[in-house]
Amino acid sequence: MSAAQEWEGYVQSVDDYTFTAVLTDVTHGSDPDAIAVFQKSALSRSELEQLEENVYLRWTLTPDADHPDRMNSRISLVPDRWTGEDIAAAQRKAAEFASDIIWE
Repeated sequence: MSAAQEWEGYVQSVDDYTFTAVLTDVTHGSDPDAIAVFQKSALSRSELEQLEENVYLRWTLTPDADHPDRMNSRISLVPDRWTGEDIAAAQRKAAEFASDIIWE
């Protein structure tokens, strides 16, 4: 089943019971990025071990096949992807390149 909505981003902070993520809307695009707070209980045990600031994540909502009025939520951590620090550094570099363009 295809996703109804997807976001990707990185973990901004981790607290005792929650974590906060900076997300970009993959499905419809979003500007600016959204901030979301998730319960740690939404993660599997192995994902909890990977949970740290700047780790890449993907949040997916899909329709529930048995209950059409409900959505299933899935958060996936991907520790080998770009981190928030990597993304910020790339954005700074892109801004430097853009400032060097001479527009006619």
